[in-house]
Order: sequence, then structure tokens, then C-alpha cells
Amino acid sequence: MRDSDSEINSVMDIDCWTPCDSFGLASGSWTAETISTDLSHFQALNNSKVAGKLRRQLIVRHNAENALAAIAAANHVGAEPQLAISAMTRFKSVKRRLQKLTRINGMTIYDDFAHHPTSHTNNPERFAA
Repeated sequence: MRDSDSEINSVMDIDCWTPCDSFGLASGSWTAETISTDLSHFQALNNSKVAGKLRRQLIVRHNAENALAAIAAANHVGAEPQLAISAMTRFKSVKRRLQKLTRINGMTIYDDFAHHPTSHTNNPERFAA
């Protein structure tokens, strides 16, 4: 992510005591080659070499960058990138996370409900089976 976020750059400039990988859609040691415009399908690259193709339910830039970060972190601790990619491909997101509702006049409307994990304390029946 270095170079794409000024706050991260300022922290990195202070000092870093552990090996780091950088990631971003267009720059870094881990990048993405877009296959679908919504970024639900892309090719992960490590130093311009294909690590694998990732297709998942989640869309948009920040989710693609999170996926690249997870692949880089897994690789850093010795997991093959393809293993991380395979795991993310099988991941089922929570209900209503980027749920496509409709398409109107060329615009797609999504429900992106994301509540705080403890919000059920106000209404425990909401999560009852």
C-alpha cells in the first residue's frame, strides 16, 4: 500500500523493524491485474509474476486491496499464495454485505449493511435461530 496512502507513508518513514511487502492495485510488490471492472475477479501478481486468479463475492477497490494484503501476509509466514487465493475464493461473506438489490437507469444499488458486532445486545432476538 506504500505510496498510495500518505498516512501509511509517514508511519513507514519513522522506521520499520520487520520485513514488509507492499501492495496496491497498481503499485507495490503485490498488485492486481483486473479481470472484472467491479474487482470481484482479478489476477494477483507478486513482483509482476502471476500468483493466481481470485474470484470472490466482494467487490470494489478496498476489498481487492485487503485480499492482496492477506495474500502477502500468508506468503510472509510461509503459505503458498495459491493456498490463500483458494481460501478466499471459497469465502462466503455475511448476509447483506454488498448484496445487489437492483439496477436502475444503469446504476446498480447495493445493500452494504455492516453493524457493530455487539449491536445485538440491544435486540438479542434479532440473531435468534
